[in-house]
Amino acid sequence: MKRFTAHKHLRTIINRLNACNGEFDTPKCGRLNYHIEKAWVFGSYVKGSNSPNDLDILYDGVAVGEFCGTRFWEFGCESGSDRAIITLRHGMKMIRFHPYDIDGNYKDIPQTKQLIFERTRLK
Repeated sequence: MKRFTAHKHLRTIINRLNACNGEFDTPKCGRLNYHIEKAWVFGSYVKGSNSPNDLDILYDGVAVGEFCGTRFWEFGCESGSDRAIITLRHGMKMIRFHPYDIDGNYKDIPQTKQLIFERTRLK
């Protein structure tokens, strides 16, 4: 992917996160059930590559609402985190999403990540 394309995709992801304040529901259930609290970009894009292989996004999210901790598929629903990623990636290729609790401290990610989104909490 060219750097211009990676930058365009990054702007799209940031705009999509800001548009919904990181809050996602599942269409089949119609209920809010996932918040992306923070998102970072890392990898070859941040390191300045002119042709990164992909765009790596690290995200920290939390399940919320009545389906939190339940087996959502029994109700015909998708995972909230899966729905959030599908929504953010829609129409773009070579975007890789990495959950913070799994990849947040892997190799050089803590040193190279750059914050691109932080959810606004209303009082």
